[in-house]
Formats: sequence, structure tokens, C-alpha cells
Amino acid sequence: MKYSADEFCKYAPSILAAAVTDASTDGTGVDCKGYDECLVTFDAILAAASAEGDVHIEESADNSTYADITGAV
Repeated sequence: MKYSADEFCKYAPSILAAAVTDASTDGTGVDCKGYDECLVTFDAILAAASAEGDVHIEESADNSTYADITGAV
């Protein structure tokens, strides 16, 4: 039996390209309830060769207080 990814995966964008600025940008919370794992993709084009980009993936039980996920920074 063949399966498709949408049977087991939830697509939930957190930061859209239009939201990117020269400062810090926070995404919206994504509810992973009912899922055992999460695949996070990050696609970016930096504005200049000297530009830097940092990504922190955090978790929260209440969508209010967040903490970095160990190994996901």
C-alpha cells in the first residue's frame, strides 16, 4: 500500500518570507499536538556575503514561555 506524506505530516508555516527584516524575527507557534516528531526546514538567502543568520527552534507547553530545544540552535 502506498502512502502520501500528507497522511502523516502537518504543514505549518511559521515565518513567511515577507516577514524577514534586518532585525530579529519571531515566528508564530505551531501546535504539534498528536505528532511524535517534527521536521523543521529553513530556507534563506542572505542579503550580503557578510550577513549572518541564526535560527533557534524552541518549545513551549503554553505558547507563551519558550525554551531552546537542546541541539536545535
